[in-house]
Amino acid sequence: MQALYLRKTRGGWQTLWNLRHLFIILSLIFNAQAQPQECAVGTLLSFSDLDPSSNITVQIVDPGNMGPLYNMVQLYLDAVQPNPFPEDLLRKALNNTSSVSSAEVVKYEAGYVFCAIIAVLYLLLMPLAGLIFCICRCRGKCGGRIDPSHKSMTCKRNTLISLLGLTSLIILAGVVCTFTTNQKVTEEMEPGVQTMSLMMQNFRAFLASIPNYLEIIANEFSIPKDKVMADLEDIGHVIGLSVYSNLNQTILPLLVNAEKTAQELENSVDQLKNLNESIWALQQRQEVLNSALADRRQKIIDLIGNSNCMFCDAIRAEAENLVLGSNYSKFPSLETVLNNLEDARGINLTGIFQKGIMYFDDIPALVETQSAAPIANIKNALNKTEGQVHAMAKNFQIEKYTSPLNEALKQVEDKITYYGNEVKNYDRYRWIVGIVLCCILLLIILFTLLGLILGVWWLSTQEDTRTGEIAGILLMIGTGLSFIFSWLLILLVFVTFLPGGNIRTLLCKHWANQNIYKFIDGPGNLPPNMDVSKMLGLQNVSITSIYQECKQGASFFDVLKLDNVFNLEESLNISKYTADLQKNIDNLKVDLGDLSFLTELILYGLESYRDSGLDMTPYAILQAQLQIPLVKTNLVNFAEELETLSAKQADATIQKQLMDEAKALRELQASVVQEQEADVVKLKDSLQFLVAFSSTFQPRVTQTILDIKHIEEELPSEALRILKNETSCFLSKEMGYFSQYVNWVKVMIMQHVASCWPVSITVDNVRVILCDRITDPWNAFWFCLGWCTIFLIPSTIFSIKTVKYFQPLEKRLSR
Repeated sequence: MQALYLRKTRGGWQTLWNLRHLFIILSLIFNAQAQPQECAVGTLLSFSDLDPSSNITVQIVDPGNMGPLYNMVQLYLDAVQPNPFPEDLLRKALNNTSSVSSAEVVKYEAGYVFCAIIAVLYLLLMPLAGLIFCICRCRGKCGGRIDPSHKSMTCKRNTLISLLGLTSLIILAGVVCTFTTNQKVTEEMEPGVQTMSLMMQNFRAFLASIPNYLEIIANEFSIPKDKVMADLEDIGHVIGLSVYSNLNQTILPLLVNAEKTAQELENSVDQLKNLNESIWALQQRQEVLNSALADRRQKIIDLIGNSNCMFCDAIRAEAENLVLGSNYSKFPSLETVLNNLEDARGINLTGIFQKGIMYFDDIPALVETQSAAPIANIKNALNKTEGQVHAMAKNFQIEKYTSPLNEALKQVEDKITYYGNEVKNYDRYRWIVGIVLCCILLLIILFTLLGLILGVWWLSTQEDTRTGEIAGILLMIGTGLSFIFSWLLILLVFVTFLPGGNIRTLLCKHWANQNIYKFIDGPGNLPPNMDVSKMLGLQNVSITSIYQECKQGASFFDVLKLDNVFNLEESLNISKYTADLQKNIDNLKVDLGDLSFLTELILYGLESYRDSGLDMTPYAILQAQLQIPLVKTNLVNFAEELETLSAKQADATIQKQLMDEAKALRELQASVVQEQEADVVKLKDSLQFLVAFSSTFQPRVTQTILDIKHIEEELPSEALRILKNETSCFLSKEMGYFSQYVNWVKVMIMQHVASCWPVSITVDNVRVILCDRITDPWNAFWFCLGWCTIFLIPSTIFSIKTVKYFQPLEKRLSR
């Protein structure tokens, strides 16, 4: 039956080709769908990066080396003003100033009042002490007398000198810090005011740009629309690639193995043919070699038996072994197996698989032809959806709710500009006074340190009395300058301390912990003309919640509670705009027709290979013969022994005969034996392949046959399912583009275009500029200046006490 079928199929070979191709393609599709299908993911769309708040940056202040100083000032101010936020006092002050009593203010500002008292005492007592000192100095009563015989004089002198030097260094450090902070205040004042004004401008520009950005967002709908349009133009190709992608993941390895098996089956025919030819050549040449060896063996044995042949018995054993080693005549004929394989190879299974893969490329053309009408409907649905998106953008009308905020910001900007210019003018005068007083402090320290150095040098040498007198004069000059300018120093300290300290403790501290926002939200805390909620048009929304939600990245829709006016989630529901699109894509059908195929030819070819007897060939016999040498005696080595033995002969005839036999053996090796050895090498290569292949031959062919039969039983229903799955994947992919757009719209609107994040950033930036960039250096300035001013007191006392030690002994005793 198989032979008859083979004759029929060979006669109609071209007629069966298309059926074979179709069988291969459909079998691939079936096996791809036998596994759970994963739809291909669409490409990631690139939308415009809209960020109208890009000009609104976070202000970050790095105090650097000034950080410890700022912290020290902060600790001092916390000690001066430990009271909580004065909510009741501020409410009275803002609504009815006359209702605020002085006692309440003094009680709350007790720390500052105490500092003011100290400043007044310093202001009065320091010049008075200077006047008294001047009178005493003129009358020669300053410093008191010393007892040179007292044992503690040297100790007291050294202690005073050390304390004076230490206080001078402390004041010098304070002067350096005062110079630095004085310049820092001026450097931060003007840029800080300009930055606050610029931030207001940027924020107002952000509010004004929101409607334009909403229109840009609507225009970006063209990106997924154009992508879907492009996919619709080439939908057949897209589905074809998707099918091929499934094959790559699931069935392509099976197809590769099947093709590899077919190639190895066809290769086994060639290998077996080479093996058969090599065996036949070995068998034919073996008879020639056997005859030649017998002739040489007999002649050499006869020569050894000659009595004139000296030492010849030593080679008798090797001469008798001039016989065949391996015998290839015992191996059976392979013609039957070879003929069976040649018949199976005639079916050309490899060609069937290859042409089946080529036929797969025609599926996209079929899909494209049948999907033309549904594609036209899908395009119309896309154009309709684009119009709906533009209508949605026009319905936002968010500028209606942001315009009050814009107007309020314009007023704040104008006030910042006006008061900022005034503050800059005042700061210029403060900077000049600060520089002058710092120079005076530096001059005081210069006289004090110079006098101290000269005095110590004079005490160590005692050579020139004028040196000690000059040292004393320098110390007294420093002391006099301290008395003269101390009141100016303490006055500047207090004038800068009072506003700077209150700004930090009353405003900045409670701004940072949001107590100010809570005060603004409190009912009745602000007068009607200062009601921030009313100015901004806010209803049922607190300033504190607005700040906190904005800082967390909420949108104006969430912060201003606009859900009742405009439902953003419903407007951005993708199904609202893609319902028609989904309906038309679901109607996309592809009819592959009545798919029938023929598997008998492939099964017949595989069964012919399986039953060929390839794996039943006795390869072990050949492997055993390959382990045996062709000739038991090595002809080349034996020829060398004959030549060596010839040289030992006394008989010239024997000598010549031995040489002739050695030459004959070499000629036999170079001709027949080498040809045999070449065939043996060729036989080894083919035998190695066939032995390895025959061990898996039956399982592989049997498994391939089972796969083909399984495909024949299950393919009809699965072939239709794969097409439906591919259509679903296409729908999922295209809807993914619109999902990307909607997700991008949500991110842009909620986090960028309509985000109120810039509100909290702008408020925080104003606080950072006012408190961290301006107020911190300001407070550090008066703190360092006050530090120097306070240490002038011990410096003056130590200078007066130390001067008498820098005078000659007779003068010290006379005072």
